[in-house]
Amino acid sequence: MQASGYFRSTREFNIHQVVMGNAERLVGLAFSFGFLQDLLKAGVNEEELGLDLLKKEADYILGEELKPWVWSTQVWVGVV
Repeated sequence: MQASGYFRSTREFNIHQVVMGNAERLVGLAFSFGFLQDLLKAGVNEEELGLDLLKKEADYILGEELKPWVWSTQVWVGVV
């Protein structure tokens, strides 16, 4: 952003959040991706995308118990 020359000043920072998650939440997150929905709507099935394996592994590793997850988001701010 700074190198673009459009901003007088830029800053980069991270926001962290702790949320509770489990296998169901992880799989739900995967299904929320637009590109994945586009593929499913185009007729590609879950097995071809490996989603059946994702569900199986998520259940095995994460299970139903809610555990804390740390999410980090990188934010860039520019002042014109």
